[in-house]
Amino acid sequence: MLRRCATLVAVIVAMALALPAALAGEYLVTAAKPNNLYVMDMKAREIVRSYTIPGDGTAPGTIVTSPDGRIAYVVMSYRRIVGIDLMTGKTVFETDMARSGDERVINMGLAVSADGTELYSYEVPARIGLDRYEVLPVRLSVYPAMGGNFAEPLRVFSNLPRRIHMLITKADGSAIYALGWDIYTIDPQTGEIMDTFPLRNWTRENASPPDLLNFWPMEEQSGLFSTLVYYQRTDLPPDDMAAYPTDVLTLDVATGEIKFTTLQIPPQVIFTGTVSPDRKNLYTIYTKLMKLDMETGALIKEVPVDHSYYQVNVSGDGKEVYVGGTMCDVSIYDAETLDKLGAVTTPGCVDLATAAMRMIDLDLEE
Repeated sequence: MLRRCATLVAVIVAMALALPAALAGEYLVTAAKPNNLYVMDMKAREIVRSYTIPGDGTAPGTIVTSPDGRIAYVVMSYRRIVGIDLMTGKTVFETDMARSGDERVINMGLAVSADGTELYSYEVPARIGLDRYEVLPVRLSVYPAMGGNFAEPLRVFSNLPRRIHMLITKADGSAIYALGWDIYTIDPQTGEIMDTFPLRNWTRENASPPDLLNFWPMEEQSGLFSTLVYYQRTDLPPDDMAAYPTDVLTLDVATGEIKFTTLQIPPQVIFTGTVSPDRKNLYTIYTKLMKLDMETGALIKEVPVDHSYYQVNVSGDGKEVYVGGTMCDVSIYDAETLDKLGAVTTPGCVDLATAAMRMIDLDLEE
């Protein structure tokens, strides 16, 4: 009898081991005014988790997530950072970044270390007096990622340039890329600037200094951070529309390689562009959704959208495109045809404003 039981147990164990491991689901994480954090199942077209972000602040902005997708760090009104466990809703990190009562600090860049243990914050402080503001040196603060309430930095570096507005962690954790007037490669242990890629200070022939606007990190699906770059061709007359090209800049977060592709489109305002998981296409958004070829810059297709949107992201399988960042909906489009498939709307139609949209893989039933 014991031998039979042992044999049965062995068979059950063998069958269990032969079964494929349960796959984590893919979700979109975003936030809305005044202090709402959402986890959306885009395939099911529904919100599956909703949390209240504690403390002061009415405008969620930058969102970065831990490598395992479990923790979302949200910048509130540029002045506070709050980390929320998406499985439980528990606050695991919170800081207002100020070092003293007369100091005010705004965050202009946030990233998580590759191993998920540290949080990098680019901070712009000022001392508030009775009759003046005293500008203080900018700093890069490194916090413990699970620092709890009133988190204090482990390291602070004050040798960085101003005008940085985006931090991106290199895939192997050896560097932080800081996007500003130029792109800086920073050692997260020492704060040393190891390399500088000229952007505002480029020397491209027949090209003015470029301009760009991007506050939304969305490199998780392709491993390429992408941003639109605008400039003027000085070899053409200023009344010629061809004198105002738009490029997409891509930064490979694994290798650090930076590339430019000139888009074959007329001059226009585009807020963000995100690369497909296979790196073949670029999807851009503002008043219309466009699909472009990443190799040639050719426009493949464009469609009007219901209203202006600031952000675009893509599903991990590359089949759906998500646009959001304004009003109260994240709309869903077919990545091949750009047909609208549906939308997820916030309860009470609360405003998503400029809160980031990040894609994560997480087993919420764990």
